[in-house]
Formats: sequence, structure tokens, C-alpha cells
Amino acid sequence: MEIIADEIVESGGEVNYPIHEALNWNPAKWRTVWQSGKQQRPELFGALIHSWNPILEKPEVFQVKLSKPLIDHKKGKPRKYENPAKR
Repeated sequence: MEIIADEIVESGGEVNYPIHEALNWNPAKWRTVWQSGKQQRPELFGALIHSWNPILEKPEVFQVKLSKPLIDHKKGKPRKYENPAKR
């Protein structure tokens, strides 16, 4: 397991979104919030839980526990874990 921020800015200015990549989400679709007149992505952290893929012989993200869970609108409560979306 590893704890990671969703937005990482590299020294060259390149921005990576490791939680979105692990869950196969599109970072451009993630909602933004307005703060001080500027549009900003909400701060998000997650615990990446890995499992071993015997076919690829490497670990893969199995689930992610988000710092700000998404709401399951059918159940009316926050989801405990997120699973990678099918590609």
C-alpha cells in the first residue's frame, strides 16, 4: 500500500495524476472548484492498495481509498473504496 497525492508537479512543470491513472479516470473530467477567483482542482489523496498480477508478473492497483470519498447516489452514502474502471 502507498499513500499518494493525486496531483504531482514534476521539476520540468509536467503534471501527473497518479490516482486518476490508477483508476483509469480522465483527469480533465474531474470537477474543479472556484477559489479566490481562480479555478482549482480539489485536493485529493489516496491509499493505493496493490495486488499481484501473475500474468504480467507485477503488482497492479486493486483498490483506492480516497481522502474525500465519492458519494454512491444509489445508497446515499460515501463509497469506502474505488476500483479501477474497465478500459
